[in-house]
Amino acid sequence: MVSSLISAICTPLTEDDSLHIDGLAAHLEDQWRNGIHGVLIGGTMGLMQLLDDATYGDLVRHSVELARGRGEILVGVGDTSFTRTLGRIRCVEQFDVDGVVALAPFFFQLEQAELIAYFKELADQSKKPLYLYDLPQRTRTNLQLKTVLELSKHPNIRGIKCSGEWSATRRTDGPRG
Repeated sequence: MVSSLISAICTPLTEDDSLHIDGLAAHLEDQWRNGIHGVLIGGTMGLMQLLDDATYGDLVRHSVELARGRGEILVGVGDTSFTRTLGRIRCVEQFDVDGVVALAPFFFQLEQAELIAYFKELADQSKKPLYLYDLPQRTRTNLQLKTVLELSKHPNIRGIKCSGEWSATRRTDGPRG
């Protein structure tokens, strides 16, 4: 298995909260120049939940253009509900991205069985590969290892961004014992 370095980047904005395109270009260039293989844009560090729809669309479009042939683009799509997250996925599907990254809804706390159903349905509906995003500090919901292992069986769920306890991080693509 080939390992990749993927960094989560911020979204540079102008004073009127529109996308600062030159800032984005410089930020992406810095990633490629320093050995990063891909970026997560529009995640929590990228302020996805605070961007208006036009700025979010600009971020995705310009990132794809600027990254062409340089590295992977993953896009944060997680929002407060299934409907809002699916809407972000539909927005992103029109672009040539390598995957979408969804966290658990951060307004409602779901049980593990509900999280499995939530992420499986998103993966079924998404035309792009889906990556899980475990961010219990913000969602107040922890993706338990058992849940992640169950979700890893879905053919359109390709990985996870873990922002919780590192001691709970395990490879899920190898033999299970």
